[in-house]
Amino acid sequence: MKLTQPDLGSCEIKQGTGAYFQSPFPERIHLVVMGKDPFPNASTAVPFCKPCWKQQFRDNSSGKHVLNSLGITQGAAEDRFETPRELFEALRHIGVIFLNASYEPVEGSLQKRRDRRAMDDAFRINEQFLTPAKAVVFCGEARRVRWILPQTLCERSYDAVHPDVRNRANLKTRDEWRNWWEYHRLADRFELPVIDLLQATTKAQAARVAVVSPTPSRLRRPG
Repeated sequence: MKLTQPDLGSCEIKQGTGAYFQSPFPERIHLVVMGKDPFPNASTAVPFCKPCWKQQFRDNSSGKHVLNSLGITQGAAEDRFETPRELFEALRHIGVIFLNASYEPVEGSLQKRRDRRAMDDAFRINEQFLTPAKAVVFCGEARRVRWILPQTLCERSYDAVHPDVRNRANLKTRDEWRNWWEYHRLADRFELPVIDLLQATTKAQAARVAVVSPTPSRLRRPG
């Protein structure tokens, strides 16, 4: 079966390119969340980000559950940011980064021989974020990127079940899903400075908070 290119929706550029992946970089990178490849529908230039709030916070959107785990609800997000892209940019500024193992669509599971070139290309983009990151969470299939990672980076990484809601409904994976993706789980586990964004009462204040360098945070292994 021939794999079609993802529908980029309102995005005019391919993932892995554009301002999100370029300097200036955050002073500290607290956490990288890595998915497998771009969404097949309504993808944008930023992994896990959708073009509009309605799509971002649909229950079948993995990005909704990642944001929820960061302690960000739809109401709080819409009150402070005009678009999901603005929210993801603000998270980038405080050192929470979203990447993919491949910026080309992947059919099924990542395969070492078939997908190695796409993974190598993605790593050349992602390395600038992965190397200084205090922690990296691989979502589902993204864990296979360990094939090409330096050992020192692997030691700072965590394997998580993918936030796909089908894993929430699956008896074999639902407990792990809840451990990673229920409300505020990532924010608590890695003591992330997301609360500063949520305490801003206006969009302008949120934008100012986003450019303030956060203080270092301690990391805890998942319980």
